[in-house]
Amino acid sequence: MRDIVSDILTWPWFSEPHGYNFNGHLVRDPGGNICIDPVEPTDDDMDALVGEGVAWIILTNRNHSRAANRVRAGTGARTVIHADDADHARNQETELDDALQVGGTVGPLGVVALSDSKSLPQCTRPSSFMWMCCGVTDSTFSLSRASLTRLG
Repeated sequence: MRDIVSDILTWPWFSEPHGYNFNGHLVRDPGGNICIDPVEPTDDDMDALVGEGVAWIILTNRNHSRAANRVRAGTGARTVIHADDADHARNQETELDDALQVGGTVGPLGVVALSDSKSLPQCTRPSSFMWMCCGVTDSTFSLSRASLTRLG
């Protein structure tokens, strides 16, 4: 696992069928760390996730359940996904606890509707939270059906 920016970590998993890496993310938060779209962790990455602790797993779409059950089993985290994707994820044997609801929260993240993205959720966090993407500081980092966006 490596830091992207302060309190945000990532780890890769190479997909043979696609020929490139997918990445899982861990956002450290004093109220409970949040794992976003976990990919299959190495043993060292899993040890790091268990050591860091994970309170929540957010799946940004129905195809991102990959290693959610493994991370959940190792950390006791609660798993959430948008309601429209829940049935598909469950059909893939993903264990889910809650649905992301517009106006709701997951730890420090709030869920708001995206008017241009099929009414799917967007997660937001206070203005101290900012992503760095491709070497460019930006207030929005897209995570498939959800985005983490700086408030303020």
